[in-house]
Amino acid sequence: MSRNRFTLLLLLGCLWLFVSCGSEDEVCRESTEVKLHIGFYKTGETKVSPIDSIMVVGIPGDSVFYEPTKNLSEIQLPLEFGVGVSQYAIRFNEKWDTLTVLYNSDLYFVSYACGMIYTHTIDTVLIKGQTSKGLSIPYKSVTTENVQHLQIYR
Repeated sequence: MSRNRFTLLLLLGCLWLFVSCGSEDEVCRESTEVKLHIGFYKTGETKVSPIDSIMVVGIPGDSVFYEPTKNLSEIQLPLEFGVGVSQYAIRFNEKWDTLTVLYNSDLYFVSYACGMIYTHTIDTVLIKGQTSKGLSIPYKSVTTENVQHLQIYR
């Protein structure tokens, strides 16, 4: 066998070995989206209640998370990693409230294919304005899990 042919067969064998050793786990199959889930309730009720019109803007006002939208009972908002505080201006119909969330961020390894994400633990939540009457924090841990972290009562 000639040297060129041997080199080519060796190269093809190594390539086949490299490709066959790869696993299907190299594709990220897990959610890597970490969002703060907020539900809206009428005071004294236990099921979500849609808002006639809602708009959500980040403070400072450089990010619009929800354009004026009708009949939403839940929203999802990102928390900035490494900052420890995120603020939002929420317009309920024609009145504005300010939501402030204080939290700690942690780096979490999901998998080799998915990489790392930031998860958060809520410390304090404040809401001020004309519409909101109160809030509760059923889940303080903000991860990829689809749970309602905040409940805002109006």
